[in-house]
Amino acid sequence: MVRSTRRQLLAGVTMAALPSWFSIAAAGETTTGAESSPSETATPTPDSDETALPDDVEAVLDPIPESVDGTQASRLSVTVPSPDQETTAMTMWGAGTDQFDLDEEAVDRVATAIYGENRKQILALVGSFDATDPTVPKRVPENGVHRDDGLFVLGVAPQSGAWTDGLSAAKDAIGDEFEFSEETRLSLAQVVDSASIQVFPSFPPSSDTGVPDIDTDGLETVAIGVDRIDPTAISFSIVGVYTETAAYDGDDFEALLESTSVDDIDEKAIKRDGRVAIGTTRVPAPSEALRERAPDLWLHVQYDSQAGTAKLHHTQEKAVSTEGLALYVDGEKVTNVWNGETFDPEEVITVEADLLSTIVLEWTDPKHPEYQTVVSHELIADGVTFQEDYDRESKTLTLTYTGPEPITATERIEIEHRSTSGREDDYQRQETTERSLGASHETLSPEDEIEIDDVTLYDRVTLSTTHSVERGTVTESTSTSIYYFHAEVPGYFSLDQQDHPTLVYQGREARDPEQYRVTVDGTELSSGLDDEYETLESGDSVSIDADPGAKVLVEWVGPGGPATAFSEYIKPPVSFELHHSTDGFELVYRSDDGYTGDPDTFTVQSHGLEAKTPFAQEYETLADGDSIDIEFDRLSIVTVEWTGPEESVRIDGISLRRMVHFEMDGQSLTFAGEGEWSADAFEMTVDGESIDGFSDTVTEGDSIDLAAETGSTVEVVWKNGSDEETVFSETFHPPFEFDVEYDAKAESLTITSQTESEIDPAEVAVATYASQRTSYPNVWADEYDVIEAGDSITLSVSTEPQALVVEHESWGAYVSKQVA
Repeated sequence: MVRSTRRQLLAGVTMAALPSWFSIAAAGETTTGAESSPSETATPTPDSDETALPDDVEAVLDPIPESVDGTQASRLSVTVPSPDQETTAMTMWGAGTDQFDLDEEAVDRVATAIYGENRKQILALVGSFDATDPTVPKRVPENGVHRDDGLFVLGVAPQSGAWTDGLSAAKDAIGDEFEFSEETRLSLAQVVDSASIQVFPSFPPSSDTGVPDIDTDGLETVAIGVDRIDPTAISFSIVGVYTETAAYDGDDFEALLESTSVDDIDEKAIKRDGRVAIGTTRVPAPSEALRERAPDLWLHVQYDSQAGTAKLHHTQEKAVSTEGLALYVDGEKVTNVWNGETFDPEEVITVEADLLSTIVLEWTDPKHPEYQTVVSHELIADGVTFQEDYDRESKTLTLTYTGPEPITATERIEIEHRSTSGREDDYQRQETTERSLGASHETLSPEDEIEIDDVTLYDRVTLSTTHSVERGTVTESTSTSIYYFHAEVPGYFSLDQQDHPTLVYQGREARDPEQYRVTVDGTELSSGLDDEYETLESGDSVSIDADPGAKVLVEWVGPGGPATAFSEYIKPPVSFELHHSTDGFELVYRSDDGYTGDPDTFTVQSHGLEAKTPFAQEYETLADGDSIDIEFDRLSIVTVEWTGPEESVRIDGISLRRMVHFEMDGQSLTFAGEGEWSADAFEMTVDGESIDGFSDTVTEGDSIDLAAETGSTVEVVWKNGSDEETVFSETFHPPFEFDVEYDAKAESLTITSQTESEIDPAEVAVATYASQRTSYPNVWADEYDVIEAGDSITLSVSTEPQALVVEHESWGAYVSKQVA
């Protein structure tokens, strides 16, 4: 009996094949033992009267409510965790979850539903397992779980906490009739045989983007079924249920069908019965088995301009089979490269090449020759250098080529000139012009010049080279920037507003102050920079006498000007503090200068929600110490902005997460956060089992002793009403310590364990950093069965490394040492 891994249950399909509105609903993959041969896409026949659902689908949707506390489900997912199909996954709370530890044969269906902007979720599994069999994902507390024989339900809040309100609604829904609309049931029934199904009870989904520009007024619901056709392709079957037959528009539905893939569509078909339409597409998508068979190979290329050769270094740690591998330089296949031998670590291949040559390593699957992919794509740009000369007055940029040899492939170099119409931040009116260097230079020899005209301040000029390769179902492009220029306004300024507003010049070069004009709300300073200084040097400053809200503007009026060098509003002398007591959060207004604030001009925003002015609900004016109670449903950033000027000014950004910070020291867990908290706000666990925590209240410095063993996982969950969030998770371990000694004469590096505990050598990896990273994943395991304090290994290193890292993979601990 095969255990389903987390990757099998929670994997995702190739995301490049999915549009943004559908990408959250990714179909996943499992590895199959036998791969089918190619077959044609079959389009299901729509039936506007068919609403029957199989028993297992009815069962898995039984605990899924249509809404929770008035928030409708925006998306349903139903999947079959079968090794015979590669479409068994759903997007849940992220990659940090553990597997359910169930046999695939024991799970009939998996369903998820997403609710609201916060994307809270309910997940259900049905099958032939016992209530105690499923493993709870480590990020979900037990109060977010419902168990029964053959039924497992989770209520999941953002960032992997428990959603107890959702779980309560799910338990209440068990045994009731199908809660969703008849149209939802109808759309689901059309693709119920698919291995992975997504249903949008209302379309378009309010929180998603990327839906094509079509009329959706008559479209009630949409369902999508995903199936693997063969090892190289998958099919999307999209169902549209309309309000009436006349609401169907063929062109709009075809556009919706084509939007299910951003890749090429091999086949397409549409059928309709009354108000139900079904379209099917076949798109290239290699199976996981194909992708895993492809060599994992990255080449490090060293170009020798004098010899006209490139050395290709195998940088991975394992030998690679060369069956199916082919090497191309500038589109020409290189013969007799490996002659059937493996490509071994540190092996070097030398090929003839020029500057801007492209080196492509292609792999053809021996089992399915129709599948080809590019495993490495390199473009030689080393040594393509330029010397720049920018004349601000004439607005001309002259580039002198300083490379080692002529470039003949000038058609591969693109010159991009982006102009922002004289304003640094005016991206909407940005204009871009592009041309090939080959249009003006057949060959680019050393000391040749490239001239770009009309380069004004703020403009950007980029020289890049791009090369694309099409192999089978894959188009591989590589682009390398070989030169970049930004026509910056000379100098750098800041506005110090700590005590009294002061404009400070912080440029690296001395400047003529007469080339700058300083204004406050459009009025030039009576005593400006040129009145104070003959030469402007870093640190020079001038006082600004103005009220909060005044705009301080510095303009460059020298060659190429006028152009804005600096712009900032004077802020009010206020700040905000976030406090926490056992009663909750409190946001406090502070002003040491006695500044009276207008509460309507201070917005408070958190977790991406719409900015509001909560102080205005309680105060007519704000004085030092005024406060409001504030609630948060997750640990995010609290941002306070001042809207007094024409543009909003950020006053404060406060992290809630730092207020619930914990640290582990030896056998103790210490609260290193801020404020006073009720002990009930935190639940401590060791390997998932609750332990006695803090008593009464928790403040900075409070600690508890842990009865934990090495390798145990210690977690702290913040409980915030019905939502819960993990705020601390670490593996308990003794101090992880190593000494390093480098012997330059012997070209050796000796690493000695100083960890006062036995260590499994299979868990310890070593890496050195010099001109490139070199890994030694098994160096300890090759020498020891158990690592004890004082044990050491010696590495042979040809060059002195700059740094070394020793890592314990399961502990999540590492030691970093500077060597050079």
